Amino acid sequence: MQWFQTISASESYLKVFWKGFAYWAGLTKEEYFTVVNGNTHERARAILADHVASARATSAAEFVAKMDASGIEAAVIHNSDCSTTLGVPHLSYEHTAEIARRFPGRFLMLAGIDPLQGGKSVDTLRRCVRELGYAGLLVVPFRNGVPADHDVFKPLYALCQELGVPAWIHSTNNWDPRYPLDFSHPRIVDRV
Repeated sequence: MQWFQTISASESYLKVFWKGFAYWAGLTKEEYFTVVNGNTHERARAILADHVASARATSAAEFVAKMDASGIEAAVIHNSDCSTTLGVPHLSYEHTAEIARRFPGRFLMLAGIDPLQGGKSVDTLRRCVRELGYAGLLVVPFRNGVPADHDVFKPLYALCQELGVPAWIHSTNNWDPRYPLDFSHPRIVDRV
């Protein structure tokens, strides 16, 4: 449940988004807050991740079947490498690409690259697009600890232009107290 470990890395996220997390974990409000308030943050995340894994485990085939039943032709999937800032391992780019390969035309992949890894980030994006079939870049400023117009993103944006692929910038309110709300403000997109 690496995705859950990433989005629950901030203690405030466990409290602000408790309804969604409790739903994903299959817990009542009381059960959820017993876990969150009765354990350290790291232990609560681990317990909740186990609950989410057992309550919401869906294979890619089951997910595609649900898409079919709902009349959904395609979906965007991504991974998000925040390992430098959050210390949480990310789902491998190869894993995401394998899911897309198994279901041709059903998934459009965006690569969530850690911009703080310097030249390695550019090489990773190039490999994701050219070799693994990714359609573009995912930028999550508040997870990477820098705003979308920061210099660390410029080589990635330049590569997107060179390769003719989009950069999707996650611009929204940010509830993580470690980073300013401004990191993800939509006005920053104008400066990119």
